[in-house]
Amino acid sequence: KSSCEALGDAHLVTVFDLGENAFIGNLTGARFWIGASDILTEGSFVWVTEETVAATYQNWGGNEPNNSGNEDCAEMRTDNAWNDRECNASMAYMCERP
Repeated sequence: KSSCEALGDAHLVTVFDLGENAFIGNLTGARFWIGASDILTEGSFVWVTEETVAATYQNWGGNEPNNSGNEDCAEMRTDNAWNDRECNASMAYMCERP
């Protein structure tokens, strides 16, 4: 999150529909951070742009999000489905400019 914000007017990528999910998911063959978390309220994922994930678009993998081990941040998996993960995990990320 901080790496994207350091670019000035960028933030972690947000995903608002199936087409966008497929497009960004197919840009890389690796897992990467997307801009959703439930840090403020467990179970209520919110985008970095403050929209509620449940009110926009979501593509959680089976049995996700599951908060296994205090997982509060969202990643996109290699199958383009989402997973909640511990926020301090070191992995790729995708930024976007509004």
